Amino acid sequence: MSDSTLTHKELSRRLGLSETTIKSYRRKFPGCFPVASKGKPIRFTEDAMRVALRIQKLFSEGMDVGEVRARLAAEFDWVRADDGRGKEKEDAQGQKLATGLAAMAKNLVSLGLEQKNILNRLGGLEKLLDGLDAGKIAAESGKKAAAALRREQILEERLNRLDENTTRLASGIKDLAARLESFIGRREAAAERKAEQSAQALSEAAEIIAEMGRTQQRRAQVVPMAGQTSPPVYPGATATIPDRIPSEPARNFFSLPLVVRTEEGRYISAGGRNRGRFSINDLKAMLIYGFSPPNHFNLHWDAYGQGWRLNLEQDNGNRRIQLLLMEKQTQQGSPVTEILELKSDGASLHPAEFCALIDDLSSKGS
Repeated sequence: MSDSTLTHKELSRRLGLSETTIKSYRRKFPGCFPVASKGKPIRFTEDAMRVALRIQKLFSEGMDVGEVRARLAAEFDWVRADDGRGKEKEDAQGQKLATGLAAMAKNLVSLGLEQKNILNRLGGLEKLLDGLDAGKIAAESGKKAAAALRREQILEERLNRLDENTTRLASGIKDLAARLESFIGRREAAAERKAEQSAQALSEAAEIIAEMGRTQQRRAQVVPMAGQTSPPVYPGATATIPDRIPSEPARNFFSLPLVVRTEEGRYISAGGRNRGRFSINDLKAMLIYGFSPPNHFNLHWDAYGQGWRLNLEQDNGNRRIQLLLMEKQTQQGSPVTEILELKSDGASLHPAEFCALIDDLSSKGS
């Protein structure tokens, strides 16, 4: 495959975005990413990088999906502005195709019955004319024979018109059937894509929930030392107001699974798929042991309501990262630490971009 084409993973690495974000952009803006080949994995042209960067910028300016779609259609000639309403149009088109096919079938039956009736009447006239000889027609029934001949001529003309109409109707039905088959094919392909996306989302959710369950089990197995008392842990417990504000969160806060919520509302590990479970302790280990002076990171905590702000800054001042963290519980009751806000060098990013930021820091550690 040519180096000028890119997979989801290669797009993610070049743009500094997570692979999940790239796939999210594709689902929200179908037809906007130019495809080079539809194999496995699917590959895109380099124009896909321009589209992804433009979508990220427009979202950061507060635009919704419809507004972003209109901008993309104005800036890239392969993007159509009305694709967002494609499903509604396809449903209406499918209804029209089905109605038209039923009407054509009904007309074809009516034409067939009328054609049969005309043929029967024409056969009767031919028998009548065969029974008359030329002398009798001239002497006794000149007018009647002429009228019969005229009726035969009229019936033949009507039969010819019916043949023409039948031919046109058959051609119309063939074209309508082809369009209906194409429409059904598109709907089936869309249903397959939706099923694939749902299966992927369920797989990711199951992985996170399973990891949270294992963490909760390990926490339950910890036995306090002799003479040590542990504070009660139950929903709605009231915390004792400390004499002074602590300088950093409690120790268990550092070991909880660190998660982010994607733009679709799904929770994923903040370390991305490759790292699995990821916590504040893992982040500290990466920044302390992964970077040597003067690239070493300094960590500073600030209490913020019921959560904490974590400020990370390199000694040389090259990178500054700020996180807003808060302890939450999953629907299964497992405690996690969620990243609610993310800033990198003063720029606000979506919390899900933390996965790509972790990959970037890991690749630059020394």
